[in-house]
Amino acid sequence: MDNCIIKFDGACEPVNPGGIAAWGYIVCHNGAVIAQECGIVGSGPGMTNNIAEYTACIEAVKRARGIPDNAVRQIAEGKYEVIGSRGIPYEVDIASETCTCQDFQKHRSDRIPIRCKHIIKIGFFTQRAQVNDDQHARKCENQERG
Repeated sequence: MDNCIIKFDGACEPVNPGGIAAWGYIVCHNGAVIAQECGIVGSGPGMTNNIAEYTACIEAVKRARGIPDNAVRQIAEGKYEVIGSRGIPYEVDIASETCTCQDFQKHRSDRIPIRCKHIIKIGFFTQRAQVNDDQHARKCENQERG
């Protein structure tokens, strides 16, 4: 994933070790936040800030991993079908940035814009398609000149 930055952190409070271990991350692509999440690993013995930070990193990478291009199909203008990892099809609407998957429905909020991995994948898919179209157009222009 080109131009992708993952920022993550974890903490264990009020004591480290043994407190409440919490984590969070932000995934940015080309300067835009495309995913963010936070959570609690657990509390008590065995919990540390390191466990919280590792959890944040692992969760962010899992989220940013993406979906193969062959699992994406345009079904209408601005609407795509994405086949999830378990073979379940989900519908993504780019204009409203909505998805029919359970993750999106569960974490959707009017206060915090959340993008599930299917919405993120469609963003990458359409960006790559635009780049390929632009490269093809430039190649054709150069052949016409030459």
